[in-house]
Amino acid sequence: MSGWLLPGLAGGMWAGLLSAALVGGLAPVAVWLVLALVSIAVAAALLPVRAAPDARPDALVPTIASDPAVEAVAPAPLGRRRGPPALAPILALAGAVALGVGLGAAHEHRVRGGALARLAPARVSVEAVLRTDPRAGPGDWSAVGDVRVVEVDGRAWRIREAAWVGGEGAPPDAVRGDRLEIAGRVLVPDDPGFATFLLRRGMVAQIEADAVTRPGPSDVSFIRWSQSFRSLVGGSL
Repeated sequence: MSGWLLPGLAGGMWAGLLSAALVGGLAPVAVWLVLALVSIAVAAALLPVRAAPDARPDALVPTIASDPAVEAVAPAPLGRRRGPPALAPILALAGAVALGVGLGAAHEHRVRGGALARLAPARVSVEAVLRTDPRAGPGDWSAVGDVRVVEVDGRAWRIREAAWVGGEGAPPDAVRGDRLEIAGRVLVPDDPGFATFLLRRGMVAQIEADAVTRPGPSDVSFIRWSQSFRSLVGGSL
């Protein structure tokens, strides 16, 4: 069983993460995690263990027939199983799936309870770093930004949340990695399809920008070097 145990547990956990959006709300996060812990613990208790090695002389077997002086202890047999053979792997897989569901549901709760979602639909000013290049659409633009600072009514907070940012007109003259200052309204989408699209990417809020300024490139030297190299290669092409 050890040959497929780790791949099976990894697959079960990924299946739980992918299905968390569908079944995670059926029980609190703590219930999923406790269920995973109990299932895996019971599965481990049901696994057979090796019996103690037999120290009697008749347990010694020759390893080389031509040299009877070389002897070794015979491998200890597996002990008696404590349950049906299929019960332990089934419980282990069920525990891995429950663990994935619990972790996925916890991540969803954390994203949904973020600062930007709680501020909607207020007008805000944010400092963000572009995670993607601004993409032009039919009369508007959009991008993904990592918000570092949000200011509301003269009060500012440091946060670490991703948001879908965009506005009307042409996209700003910026590329991924650049720092932007954005003034606009933070919203939680009403469209279920768009909301699910954002949630799967770790976002729950969008910022409709009224004004965007670019203070400068990234404050990380490696990213600035990458931007310069990308600009040089793009200009050559």
